[in-house]
Amino acid sequence: MKRFVSTFVYGGLLLVGLTLAYLGWTRAPEPPRPGALVWDLGQLGAIQEVRLERPAGTIALRPAAAETGPVWVRVTTPVAPPIPSPAGTPEASPAASPASAPARTEEFVGTPRAREIVTELVRLAGKRALGELPAPKLAELGLAEPQETLTVVTAAGERRLALGGTVLGSGLRYAQELGPGGVYVLEPRLLQDLSGAPVRLLQRDLQPFAPTDFDGVEVLFAGRSQAFARNPDSTLQWTRAGSAEVVAPAGPLLAKSTRLKAVRYLPASETPAGEPLVELRYLKGTEPLGFLRVFAGEVGAGGQPRLLGVSGLTAGRAVELTSPLAAELVTDLAAWWEVPSPLAPPAAALPPPAPLLPAPSSSTEP
Repeated sequence: MKRFVSTFVYGGLLLVGLTLAYLGWTRAPEPPRPGALVWDLGQLGAIQEVRLERPAGTIALRPAAAETGPVWVRVTTPVAPPIPSPAGTPEASPAASPASAPARTEEFVGTPRAREIVTELVRLAGKRALGELPAPKLAELGLAEPQETLTVVTAAGERRLALGGTVLGSGLRYAQELGPGGVYVLEPRLLQDLSGAPVRLLQRDLQPFAPTDFDGVEVLFAGRSQAFARNPDSTLQWTRAGSAEVVAPAGPLLAKSTRLKAVRYLPASETPAGEPLVELRYLKGTEPLGFLRVFAGEVGAGGQPRLLGVSGLTAGRAVELTSPLAAELVTDLAAWWEVPSPLAPPAAALPPPAPLLPAPSSSTEP
């Protein structure tokens, strides 16, 4: 009897524990506590710029006015000045001051995460609010002389946060609203994604759709145009538009076009010259989904040009395409359409043939 009662009691406790755990995991997340709210800027489109300034450089996000528009990311990195030559040598030069040191700037379209960061900063909530702290405590948290600041620019002005050290044993960051203001503990992801913008926020995709989302494509190449439709019986096969004829080379070639990525964005001043080598127009039914234009850039090592791309997702900015995939797209298309490849190196002049030597005589002297 006692064994039965014990089993019943422990079973009941287990059931209660499982029920509480389920309710804890499935309940709606609590809104930020009033004390942990850093600021609320109101409207979603209020932010004009987000700027993270640190000794390693400045990272700025500039969202388009439209919510569906791109978020441009600008990364400015200081370049260390050359080490001055020893005094008294002919090439001696004065050391450049940090203020006069040149900077390298890179600008690119941000991923959807860049837009999420801007949205999160409209109503910024901290993990905890620590209130106003005395100077010794600020120094202990790395806020007396902060090395990093986060600035949010709106039409009404700027809101700035000094960023301090991390909470021991976690990635949480201490932050203080400059003014002076209260101290907060912030979740690490937003700041980590901003700091890693060149890797985490670079939009490498060229199209806003999945490779299986389009069912029609028009290919323009070598002065000709051909239209293809996806075979409804097989997503990997393509037919000529208006025909049931399966075109075997179309599938692998179009698959390569959707695998192309952006390696880096060119400055706005560097626009591709001339007509595109290849242009692809992707369709869903009769509605355009996107496009890709491939251009020949400067000639690089091996006598081959860098291949550049422009698409709707790059906001009209030229990007350097992944290689050798981009070159394979052009050469495969030329082989399929039986035209000379625009990437074929010019035929080298052959050396003149060597003079023929007289054949050795088989006769012998008497």
